[in-house]
Amino acid sequence: RSMFEQCVMAVALGAGLALPLAVVNSGIGWLTAVGAFSIGRGVGYVAVFAPAGIGVREVVTLWALGRGFDADVALVALGVNRVMTFVADVASFAAGVMMRRSEQAATTIDAGEAM
Repeated sequence: RSMFEQCVMAVALGAGLALPLAVVNSGIGWLTAVGAFSIGRGVGYVAVFAPAGIGVREVVTLWALGRGFDADVALVALGVNRVMTFVADVASFAAGVMMRRSEQAATTIDAGEAM
């Protein structure tokens, strides 16, 4: 089950790189972009000296993409991907905080009614 979930996440996160590359018609295939991003993401996790693998993920992804493409376009796409990831993290955190507050409010109301 865990391996399946990791594969689904790799495809979903890799799509965050493949889509911007496709929009600018970079010539990098979807499978190549997903694979390169997955390698970069994995190495970024292992690089404990870099918070969230920042910089490491991007460099390794560029390396894994290989040659034969416009590196500036790929770098911009990786930057867009990093910003999208940050926004998603902040939105997830905010959603979690709001859910917790609504659960606490419901618990407080329930406790008040029980008296």
